[in-house]
Amino acid sequence: AQAVAATQKWPTPSCPARGRQVAAIMSKCGECTAGKGSAYCVELNKVLCRQCVGRLFYPGLKSCDFTLEALDQQHPFVQTLTVTVLHISVVAVMGIALWRSGIGSDYFQGQNTCPALSLPRQALARFDPNIFYYYKSSLSTYCDIEDSFWRLLMDGWLRGVIGGTDSLLLLASTVPKAWLFKSAVSTFLGPIYAVLYAICGLIVSMFIARLEDAGGWLAKLVGLGGSGGGGGSPKASGAKAGVGAVKFFLRAPLNLKARLTTKSTWPKQVRMWCIALGMSTSVRLVLHWAGLFGWLTSHGGKDEVSVWQLAFEPLLYFYLARKCGALTDKLDKTIWKKGVVTASAPLTLWRKKPMKDITELIAYTKGRIFRSYSYYEKQAKDILHLLVDDMFNFVIVARLMAILFGLAPVVRGLIRKAGFGAILDHHQDWFQQGTGFLDIDAGAKYMSDRLVKFGVHEVVVG
Repeated sequence: AQAVAATQKWPTPSCPARGRQVAAIMSKCGECTAGKGSAYCVELNKVLCRQCVGRLFYPGLKSCDFTLEALDQQHPFVQTLTVTVLHISVVAVMGIALWRSGIGSDYFQGQNTCPALSLPRQALARFDPNIFYYYKSSLSTYCDIEDSFWRLLMDGWLRGVIGGTDSLLLLASTVPKAWLFKSAVSTFLGPIYAVLYAICGLIVSMFIARLEDAGGWLAKLVGLGGSGGGGGSPKASGAKAGVGAVKFFLRAPLNLKARLTTKSTWPKQVRMWCIALGMSTSVRLVLHWAGLFGWLTSHGGKDEVSVWQLAFEPLLYFYLARKCGALTDKLDKTIWKKGVVTASAPLTLWRKKPMKDITELIAYTKGRIFRSYSYYEKQAKDILHLLVDDMFNFVIVARLMAILFGLAPVVRGLIRKAGFGAILDHHQDWFQQGTGFLDIDAGAKYMSDRLVKFGVHEVVVG
C-alpha cells in the first residue's frame, strides 16, 4: 500500500480547515456509500474514500494500476452553480420566447402561438423572402403543430382553472399534435440543445472557477483571511459578513440537496406516534367491549361513538404506522442511499501518476476533457425531459382530473388563499372579454361538446 501511495502521490488539502469544511459537503464514496470521498478513480468512474482506495489499490490486484485524481477542494461548488445558472437561463429563455410570441386577446380568436418557430421564421423572412415564401406553407404547418403543444398547456390554465370550460373533446383534439411536437423536440432538437448546453457549461464553469479564485485573492488582499492585520476592524468584519452571506446564497442548492438526501428520523417518529395512537384507541375499544362505557355514561359521560367507529381508529393508525415503515425502507433504497452525492464526475486535479506513453497521455487528456462535457450533457437532457416530457404528462393528467371531478373551484380557492387573487381576477376578466362567457364553471358550453355528449348518451343509454 505504501508503494501505491508513493506512486499516486496522495494529495492533502493545503488548508486543513477548508479541507474539513469541504469534506462535509463533498460527495460520498461511490463504492461503500459510507465514507467521505477523497479521490476520483478514472477507470471506475467513482469517488472513493481512503479505505476503498487502500482496498482496491492493494499491490498485486488488477485495480492497483488504476488512475487516481485528487478532488478539487478549492472549487467544490463550481458544477452545482453552473447547473443552477444554466437551468435558470433555460427557463428564462423559454419564458421570454413565450412572452414575445404575442399571447394576448388574439389567443381566443385562433391566432397561432409558436415561439420556437416564430424567431427563425422572422429571421428567414428578413434574410431571403424568396426562400421564406417557398417554405411558407410548410412553416405554417409546423407552427400549427407547435401551437397545439402550447395550447395544451395554456388551456389547462385559461379554460380549465380560470374559466372552468375545459372539456374532454378539447383535450383529445389537442393531444395528438402536441405529442408530435413534444416527440420532435425530444428526438431532433434534444441532441443539438444538449451540445450547446454542454459547451456553455464548460465556459460558465471556467468563469465561475476563475471568479472564485479572484474572490479568494481579493479576500486575502483586504485582510479577510483570518490572520491579516485588518481582520478585526469593523469594515473588515462587515466585508467578511457580506462574503459569508454570498457564500451561503451560492451554496444553497447544494445544502438543500444535502438536507434532502441525508437520512432522517422523522418517518420513525411518525411511525411510533401512530403506534401510540393505535394502542390508545385499542384501549378505548377494549373498555367499550368490557361495558365500562355504560358505567361512564351513567356517571355523567357521553357515549357518542359506536363500536365500529372505535374499531376503525386503531386499524387506521396501525395501517399508517405500517406505511411509515414502508416509506422508510423506500427512502433507504432511493434518496437516502445516494447520500450527499454532488456529481458523478466531480472537478479534480491533474493526476500525479506518470504517463506510460504518449498514446496513453492523449487518451487520458481526452477522457478528462469529455468527462465534464458528458456531465453537462446529461444535465441538459434531464432539464429538457423535465420541461417537455414531464410537463406534457402532468398537464394531461391534471386536466383530466379537473374535468372529471370538477376541481377548478378548488384550485381557484387555493390560489386565492395563496395571495394571488388579483392575478386570478385579472385573468378571469381577460377570459370573459375574449370568449364572451360570463358564467364561470359552466362546463362544456360549445356546440360540438353538446353534440358529442348527446351522441355518447344515445349510444350508451339508447
